[in-house]
Amino acid sequence: MNPKTKHQRELFERSPQMDARLLDEYHSRPSPPRASATCHAEGLGTATGVRCQSGYVRTREASCAGLNCGTVKAVGVTDRFGCYVNSQGNVWCWVGDAAASTNVPSPIAGLSNVTALTTGDRSLLVSVGGTSYSELTLDQTSLVFSLAAHPELSNLTSLGLGSAHVCALEASGTVLCSGSNSWGQLGDCGSSPVSLLEVPGIANATQVAATAVTNCSLLLDKSVDCWGGASFILGPYGSAACSSAQLIQGLPALEQIALGGDRGCGTTAAGAVWCWGSPIPCAMHGTCDRQDTVPRHVPLLDQAMELALEADATCGIIDGKIRCDIDAGQDCKPTGDAGARLCTSNAPIFVDRIGGLTSVSILATGATGRCAILKDGTLWCWSGNRQAATPISISGL
Repeated sequence: MNPKTKHQRELFERSPQMDARLLDEYHSRPSPPRASATCHAEGLGTATGVRCQSGYVRTREASCAGLNCGTVKAVGVTDRFGCYVNSQGNVWCWVGDAAASTNVPSPIAGLSNVTALTTGDRSLLVSVGGTSYSELTLDQTSLVFSLAAHPELSNLTSLGLGSAHVCALEASGTVLCSGSNSWGQLGDCGSSPVSLLEVPGIANATQVAATAVTNCSLLLDKSVDCWGGASFILGPYGSAACSSAQLIQGLPALEQIALGGDRGCGTTAAGAVWCWGSPIPCAMHGTCDRQDTVPRHVPLLDQAMELALEADATCGIIDGKIRCDIDAGQDCKPTGDAGARLCTSNAPIFVDRIGGLTSVSILATGATGRCAILKDGTLWCWSGNRQAATPISISGL
């Protein structure tokens, strides 16, 4: 080995805290030729590195701009549009179905250093460092995105975003909601929009989730309370125009919950998945009754590390692949109605490894499409929860 090269390498390995001047000088020196060396690029956050067979990594700050800048860290899909956050903290959004070749993502001006997305039916809530929040919406006529600050939200541990309201969990376990209250989304069955309201009856919450007009909180004792407008998520209280916080009976102790469409699901410490609301996975219990909101175990989704719910499907990531419980879409009559049928004719369909994707780490679903972030930080989106779905690459290195 060249003595100079050996000395440089030993100095680098022994002194990782060397001053910036010496490190810059080291990087600026030309390296001797290595005829047999092979190298490959590695993503290192906001830096670019090259790892060679000699065993060390040289890094330098990289200018990064454009659609394929950095890796994808978060994604959200609403009923109208979708967005992702890259490793630079920038937000890119598309209108309609991301899998359509014409719906190319565009950058959202005025957003930077974004660290998280919370998905609602019609909007996204973006977080900058968990300390400030803005809501991103799309005008359906002009197709122009707009931002509205939420100064009332700060330093929160969990968020739920509905069609026209937001609920937030404070570190104290208190849930606060703001926005429209026409269906009791804020917990008090009032009718006037409220800037911020503590949800009555909710204490020691550890998570909050929301759909269009319904919310649920996971509590410290692992039970689930839900409130809001008419929804099968509310079980026997779902026929009321408005319901205050009610305990969902029949659930085991849950570790996390997710809401979507008119259904709620959660996972236990052992990884078992339980769902309630409509459509119930009726293949699990033999009769197709949309009025039956009793929680049910869904064993084919057990061990899912993440759940994503939409109107006609519940999906999860199992061993890096996507598995979905898909409602067959046929009309299911309540028990006692003419035409009530067994589930043999209209049971949900369980589809494994949608689109052939593997190494999936994050999943998002919505009316405008489905998207997955792979472990390599690339983003793939597709239409329809079917095994034959063809994902297309949206962004990522």
